[in-house]
Amino acid sequence: MEKTGKQPVLFWPALAVTGFLVNFCWESLHGLLYEAHPAMAAAAYGVEYVSLSLLHLWQYGPAMPLVLGVGLFPLLQLSLTGLFSVIAARAIAVKC
Repeated sequence: MEKTGKQPVLFWPALAVTGFLVNFCWESLHGLLYEAHPAMAAAAYGVEYVSLSLLHLWQYGPAMPLVLGVGLFPLLQLSLTGLFSVIAARAIAVKC
């Protein structure tokens, strides 16, 4: 397949849109695992740990599996949604 000059130009907007949509869906679904989830998004380990253990801004529901005191799903979010977004944006850029 021949590469064109359009691919890098299309990749970055596709990545931004895909990343936003994937993370929005993830946050909406895993928010159901919190007892009292504030309007603040929580994805990174540091934010989760500080918000849970030090500031007590929320707590997990009984269904949330824990790893090192932090929910498993927030830990997986960054790596899985980021990887998926890059793959999807690359596929969009190649097809256009």
